[in-house]
Amino acid sequence: MKHNQAVSNIHFCKDWRSKVHTWFKQPFRKVRRHQTRVEKAKAVFPATIKSLKPSVHCMNQRFNYKLRLGRGFTLKELRAAKIDKNLARTIGIAVDPRRKESSKECLNRNAQRLTEYMNRLVVLPKVHAATAKRLILNKKNAEAKTKKAAEIKKFIAEHNKTIKELKIKVAVAKKAYAQTKDAAKAKELKACLKGLKKAQVAFAAQVAKEQKKTKQFNKLPVQQKEAKQVLDANKVIRLTAPCTLETKTLTKGMKAFDAVAHLRKAKNVAKAVSGIAKGQKKANNAPSKKQ
Repeated sequence: MKHNQAVSNIHFCKDWRSKVHTWFKQPFRKVRRHQTRVEKAKAVFPATIKSLKPSVHCMNQRFNYKLRLGRGFTLKELRAAKIDKNLARTIGIAVDPRRKESSKECLNRNAQRLTEYMNRLVVLPKVHAATAKRLILNKKNAEAKTKKAAEIKKFIAEHNKTIKELKIKVAVAKKAYAQTKDAAKAKELKACLKGLKKAQVAFAAQVAKEQKKTKQFNKLPVQQKEAKQVLDANKVIRLTAPCTLETKTLTKGMKAFDAVAHLRKAKNVAKAVSGIAKGQKKANNAPSKKQ
């Protein structure tokens, strides 16, 4: 239609209110989707809801400098990370055998991504969720007990060292008092004995406190806070790998684009720094205004 012409098809003008589609159920559907995700996360705990996806470049020349999550890792990438393709799907790694790798940089980045994931991965036996949780708690309790034992050992060693030093002090003060029978030496001996007794009493009190804690620990059930569940592994493992560019050995793949982008960035930074320096110099050389 152009200019001031008549509307050719006017059927929608008749009773249009009955043909309008509202979307008032959208916020309630949002709540329902969230509740479904929570239930699924509880059912598959401690596994993640979403599988690990590869880091790929966007399509066409306009967006190929950007990275996004892909459909799945190629068989070449899995071989580079030394992971079997059948095992990968069972431990939360997405596999796409149809995808082809066009650059070596992308292959290395995704292999590094897989390696990082495997380093963080804890594979539990295929048992009931309650048994899996108990295994995790037992491991945590064992670690806590080992840590506590090391602390007690350190505390006893420090106490024995302090007592030994105080006993030597007392022996020296006693010997000096026996030789001179001086009031000052007697005062010093008394202070040393008092310090020794105080250290022994403090040690006994600490031991009693630890024993009381142990009794309570044995009587009451251990309640430990559960670790925060990772719902999406892609949010934990970064999309981009640390950039290690070598401008001498550029390949034909995406590294050339990366190098150009880095050079542009460096150039812009240099311009900004030089501009700031010129501005400061100008401000310093400017004559001060007389009031």
